Formats: sequence, C-alpha cells, structure tokens
Amino acid sequence: MTPEEIMEIYYENLQRYIEAQPWNYLWTHKRWKNNEEDFIEKQRNK
Repeated sequence: MTPEEIMEIYYENLQRYIEAQPWNYLWTHKRWKNNEEDFIEKQRNK
C-alpha cells in the first residue's frame, strides 16, 4: 500500500467520523478561531 493510499483511507475514515459525530470535531475548529493577541489578552484577564 502506498502512502497516498493510506492517507486516502485515513481521510475517508476521518470524514465519516466527523459526519457521524460532528460535536466531537467542531469544538476544535472554534478553539483555533481566535488569534494570538486574543489568547494573550484572555491570559492576562485570568
């Protein structure tokens, strides 16, 4: 099996997982939505 075939299988499985349980994926998308300045500001306000 080539690396390309392995990656194809991996991404197909990942897509199925995300479609079946999107709540387990979407939090990571939102997590990285803010930029570095926002992160630093939030850390100062803690």
